[in-house]
Amino acid sequence: MLGTGTVANPYIIQTPTDLNNVRNKITTGTYYELGNDIDMSKFGNFTSIGGSTSATRFKCSFNGKGFSIKGIKIVGSSNFVGFVSLLDTATGIIKNVSFIDANVSSTALYTGIVAGGTTGTSLISNCFTNGNVDGNYHIGGICGMNGGTVENCFSTAHVTGNNHVSGIARMDSPTTAKILSCYFNGSFTIRETINPPSIFGVSGGTVSSTRLVNSYYNIDTTGLVATSNEFGIGLTDSQMKEQSSFVGFDDTVWGFQNGNYPYLKVFGVPPIPSQKIIVNLNSHLNIISSSLERSKRKVSIALSYSTSISSESTRTLHLMKNVTSHIDEIVSNVTTLQNANTKDYEVTSFVNRIGSNATRFVRTVRIVSSGINPIQIVTDIQIPIKIGQVVYATAYVIENPTNIDMVENQSLVNMIENHSNVKTITNQSDTNTKENQTETRVI
Repeated sequence: MLGTGTVANPYIIQTPTDLNNVRNKITTGTYYELGNDIDMSKFGNFTSIGGSTSATRFKCSFNGKGFSIKGIKIVGSSNFVGFVSLLDTATGIIKNVSFIDANVSSTALYTGIVAGGTTGTSLISNCFTNGNVDGNYHIGGICGMNGGTVENCFSTAHVTGNNHVSGIARMDSPTTAKILSCYFNGSFTIRETINPPSIFGVSGGTVSSTRLVNSYYNIDTTGLVATSNEFGIGLTDSQMKEQSSFVGFDDTVWGFQNGNYPYLKVFGVPPIPSQKIIVNLNSHLNIISSSLERSKRKVSIALSYSTSISSESTRTLHLMKNVTSHIDEIVSNVTTLQNANTKDYEVTSFVNRIGSNATRFVRTVRIVSSGINPIQIVTDIQIPIKIGQVVYATAYVIENPTNIDMVENQSLVNMIENHSNVKTITNQSDTNTKENQTETRVI
C-alpha cells in the first residue's frame, strides 16, 4: 500500500487486499484514502474492521475522496457489525465514501453498512449507501447505533430486522449524539410480530428536535406516517424530488436536479435515471399522387431463312438458325445384259463435294446441319424369265449425313468443306446384303 499513513502522506488504498489490510493499523493518527473505486464483489466475506473494546475501536481517519466500495459482503455474529465495528470518540472518522450493492448481516445487535456504531464525537460524513442490511435489533442504513454524529448522508438500502430499525441510525445516550441533514429513500422489513414494531424513517430512540435536525424520509417507499419527531420529516416521493423540500441542506454540499433526488456533490452529478414518458403524436399524410407515362412495347417474332449450303450468304444474326441443304439424287443408269448369273456389272456413283461459304457475326452458338438425301440407285434389270423360276436382284442404298458446326463469335470468314466420298460398289447378284439394303423380288 502506498503512503506512510500520515496526514501529509496517507496510505492509498487501491485494491481489495489494500482495503482488507486497513485492519492492521487502526491507531490514532493513522490516515487512509481511497485511490480509486474498489470492487469487493469477488473478495468473499469481509470481516468488520476493529472491535467494540476501547483498544480495538477504529481511531483512524478514512477519506473515500469521492470513490466507491462496491459489492462488499459482511457477515457477523457479534455486536457492532459493519465496514468498521465501532468508531472511537474524537479521532474515528469516515467520510466521502459510498457503499454500492452492499450486503451486511448479523445475528446480534447494532448493525449498519458503514459502521456498527459510533461513540463520543466520532463522525460519519458525506456518505451514502445502497444494498441490504439485516440484523437482530438496532439496524440502520448508515449506522446501527449512533453515539456520535452522522451528517450529510443518505441511504436507499433495504433495512431488515426483528425490531428497532431505522433508515439512517438509531440514537440513544449520550445525549450529544446527532443526525444532521440526512435523508432515507429506502424500504423496511420487520420480522417480529409479537411486539409492536419500532420503525423509524430516519432515527429512533432518545431523539429530540436538537438531535435530529433537517432530516427526511420517503413516506411512499417506507409506508410510514410520522407520529413523533423520532421519524424525521416525512415527504412524498414527488416532494423528495423538489429542492424546496429539503430545508437546511447546504447547497455547497448537496446538488439538486429537477425531478430527481438530492445528491452529494463530492461524488459528482449522477446520471439522470431513465423515465417513462407517454407522448401522443398526431401525424398526417398528404394524398399520394403519382404521374405515369406509358409507352407501349410490341414483341415481334422475326423469322429468317437461309439458302442451302451450296449457296454463299453473309449473315448477322442474334438468334439461333438452323440451315439445311440438300443435293439432288444421284442417279446411275445401268444397262443390264442377259445372263446376269454369269456376268459382273460395275456401277459407279459420284457425289460432288458439299461446300458452304458463310460469313457470320453472331452472339450465340450456331449449329448448322447439312445433309444429303439417301443415295438411291435406280437399276433396270433385264434377265431371261423362266416359268416357275425365282429371280433375285439386290440394290444397295448408301446414306451419308453430314453435320457442320459453326463456332461462336468468329471474327474471320471461315470456309468449311465437307467431302462426301462414295465407294464404288460392284453389283453382284450373289453378294451379301449390306446396311439399309433394299430387297427386290422379281417373279
